[in-house]
Amino acid sequence: MRLIYNMSFIAPLLLLSLLFSGFESHIISMTYNQSNASIAGQERGEFFSIQTSYDHNRFELNNVSPPKSTELSFWYVLSSTLEFGLQYDGTRLYNSNDGSLLHKANSRIISFYYRFKPQNKLNINYKIGAFYGEVSVDGVHLSLNNYELSEKSIGYGLVFQKKLFINKIFDTYSYIDVHYILNNHHLKYIENGSLIPNSSRFLRSGLGFVFDFNRFQLAPYITCNDGYCFGGGSFSLLFKKF
Repeated sequence: MRLIYNMSFIAPLLLLSLLFSGFESHIISMTYNQSNASIAGQERGEFFSIQTSYDHNRFELNNVSPPKSTELSFWYVLSSTLEFGLQYDGTRLYNSNDGSLLHKANSRIISFYYRFKPQNKLNINYKIGAFYGEVSVDGVHLSLNNYELSEKSIGYGLVFQKKLFINKIFDTYSYIDVHYILNNHHLKYIENGSLIPNSSRFLRSGLGFVFDFNRFQLAPYITCNDGYCFGGGSFSLLFKKF
């Protein structure tokens, strides 16, 4: 009887492990993005901005359509040196056969950076800081098997940014960000409260270009998380201080 009980507990766990092998890891670091307005606003004083992004993720899951994400972030720069950020990302995965919703992940991220002005001939600005995020995942397979899935991540890193050229219509900037990520995620079995934890340490890196039209910015980018790379684009609006 004990063997049958153990198998009834392990079988769904193995199924979920395979199902989420390409989804539940590193959600926060995959959805986190830099502030376009902050990168383009190196010479500006105090300001805030609102930004939205789209990531072209390709999760390696059978019968799953490319994910649909809604991202919104708020950034505030104080005295050209301190940068604060709040970000929300909602990712949805749908069955490619019938279009039904399989899983949804909601992540919340806060960040802080200190920006340094260039002291070199290359005129490269940089900032150092950290972000912290939490995410919860809901889905059909989780609810049917009485599981909850969650993740927490902390990232420490720096971002290099440089103005490339200017013209009458827009200015162009480039940036490179590198962060060391401490990631923890776990499955929780609701009936008895048992946890199946997993933790990892990895590097997150990104490269992007920001086209600054004074009041709004467009930015294509490429991000790599622990060897998995994908592209995306973002749009932001910049406002003067309150």
